[in-house]
Amino acid sequence: MLKIFVDTCVWRHWLSLRSNSSRLQEPELTDAGAFAEIIAAVNDQRLAANLIYDQGVIIELGPVRVEEISALLSRQVERVPIPQSRCDGRYRYDGSLLAGGEFGGSLDAMLNADGRRHEELLHAAFVKSGEAGTPLFEQKARIAEFDVEHLEAALEAGADIFMTTDRATILDKLPKLANLPTASHAVKRAAQILRSPSQFVEETDLTRSTN
Repeated sequence: MLKIFVDTCVWRHWLSLRSNSSRLQEPELTDAGAFAEIIAAVNDQRLAANLIYDQGVIIELGPVRVEEISALLSRQVERVPIPQSRCDGRYRYDGSLLAGGEFGGSLDAMLNADGRRHEELLHAAFVKSGEAGTPLFEQKARIAEFDVEHLEAALEAGADIFMTTDRATILDKLPKLANLPTASHAVKRAAQILRSPSQFVEETDLTRSTN
């Protein structure tokens, strides 16, 4: 049974395809069509897979769209916890977070790539949010951590696949970091499990049952 973490962008593009494909441009349109094939294969049991997500996906999509997704799937979609997120009010202590875990903070290299000093930027954002009386999670430096949290949640859950269409931030960036001599095991593992929906369909025979 495959465990596939589905990133927010994949869900969003698939829902857009269902409602109005003219909103999508390439390569998102092709990836949305590929994910539709994956969903069909899961629903009719040609693909033995559990689809997982975290609380960040729910927040980013909105609960109404998450309910729509659940209604369209024959197999339960499972929420997994985010390891060691910042306690800034974005998540509740309702199973959304994992205190401890192995992979919380393990992908910080993504935040500091290209000489970026993430913690300095985050500190400045913390000061700015305090002065403005707004939540830290609305600041750009904190928002940059959300993709990393999705990936760390996938690693913590033991996902076989992290499915995303985010090329600039994840699909193009992470493999380059994994090829560096200083790359950690977590960075290498995260790069190994990356797939766009189109890549997954190309690599997987969806015409035969995997059950």
